[in-house]
Amino acid sequence: METSLAGIGSRPLRPTVAASFLAEVAAAPETRLLAGIVGAGGTGKTVLLDDLEAQYRAMGLHVLRNCVDLSPTELDLCTVNTRGAVLVDDAHEFSDSALAQLGSLIEERDVNLMVAYRPWPQPAALRRLSATLEQHHAPVILGPLSNEEIRARAAEVLETAPTTSLVDQLAETTAGMPWLVYLVMEAIGQGDSNVLSEPHQSRTLMDQLRHELDKIDGGLTDLLLALSVGFDLAGQIPPALDRAGESLDHLVARARAAGLLRADGKLVPLVRQAVLAATPPYRVHEAQRALVDTITAEGRPLGEVARGLARSGLRDPRIARALEDEGDNVLAEQPALAAALYDEAGAAGSDELATAARRAQAASAIGDLDGAGRILDNLLSSQDAPDLVRGWT
Repeated sequence: METSLAGIGSRPLRPTVAASFLAEVAAAPETRLLAGIVGAGGTGKTVLLDDLEAQYRAMGLHVLRNCVDLSPTELDLCTVNTRGAVLVDDAHEFSDSALAQLGSLIEERDVNLMVAYRPWPQPAALRRLSATLEQHHAPVILGPLSNEEIRARAAEVLETAPTTSLVDQLAETTAGMPWLVYLVMEAIGQGDSNVLSEPHQSRTLMDQLRHELDKIDGGLTDLLLALSVGFDLAGQIPPALDRAGESLDHLVARARAAGLLRADGKLVPLVRQAVLAATPPYRVHEAQRALVDTITAEGRPLGEVARGLARSGLRDPRIARALEDEGDNVLAEQPALAAALYDEAGAAGSDELATAARRAQAASAIGDLDGAGRILDNLLSSQDAPDLVRGWT
C-alpha cells in the first residue's frame, strides 16, 4: 500500500521555495507556466497546489484541479477550451497512459500545467513528463524546512520569538519535515510544553503519528522497526527484511519518498519514537534480539547498543553480560559510570547478588555510603554470598 503521509499538518506551512514560486506566478500572470513540483510526503506539494489554485482563480483564470474522474490510475482530462491552469497532484501514482495525456497538454493546449509528484516511484512515463517540464521551468523542489523557516513557524504559534534552543531541538527531532514540524508546534500551541523532551508522552501527537503509520504496509513497517531498534543497514540485513519480498534499496526509496528518513538515510528521530510507541512490545523485543544476534554473529561488541536495549526493557543475558563486563572495565576509574552500567545490567537480567559487591564498591567510591551499606546488608544476609572479600574492602 502506498503511504499517504503528505499533507498532514503541512497545509499551514509556506516554505520559502513555495513562496518564491507563488511570487513568480503573481509577477507574470500572462506568462505560460509549465512546471513540476517534487517533494517527499509531507513537504507541502498539495498546499502549494491549493495556493496556486487560489492565486489563478483570483487572476480570473479557469482552473482544473487534477481534472480526473477521482481515479488517478484512469486519468480522464477534462476539455480545456479556454486559457487556464491544470494542477495535478500525486502524479507518481498515475498510469503511463494518464501521464502521456498530461504530456499532450504541453503541446496541444495553451494552458498552465503544474504536476506534483514524489521522487519515487519514477516510472518511465513520469521521467519523460518531468524531463519535458524541466525544459520549460526548473523543478520546484520541496524538502525539509530550514531553521529560519522553523523559527518563523514557531514564532507564529507562540506569538513570540522562539529561543534558538527550541528551534534547534525542533529541527533535530523532526529533521525539518514540514508535516512533523506542524504537528509538534500544534501540540506546543495547545499547551503541551514537554512534547519535544518527551514526545512519547504526548497522547495527541502519538495518536496522530500512529494513525499515519497504520497506513504503511508490511515491508516498509519492517524497515522502520529495524531502523528504530538500531540496525545499521550498511551491515547485515535484518531477517525480517530478507523475508519482505522487496529489495532493501526499494524499501529505503519508499521510506525516503514518504518523508520518513533524513537526508543521510537515517530515521527521523520523531518517527523512530512513534514507531516504537506504536509497535507491540513483543515485536519490538523480537527485533531487538535480532539486532543482538546480528552484532554478536559479526563478532562486534555490543557497546552502547547494550545500554539502549537495557533501558528499553529488553532482558537478555548477552546484554547483561556485556554491561557487567564494561562496568568492571571502568569501575576503578569511573565508578559513577560503573554504577550505571551495573544497574542497567540488572535491568537486562543479570544476577544482582553476583554484582552486589561491585555495586557497593562503586557506590562507596562516589560517596553514596548509605547506598553501599544497604547493598552490603543484602549481600551479607544471603547464603553463599559471592565476592565477599571485595564487599569488605
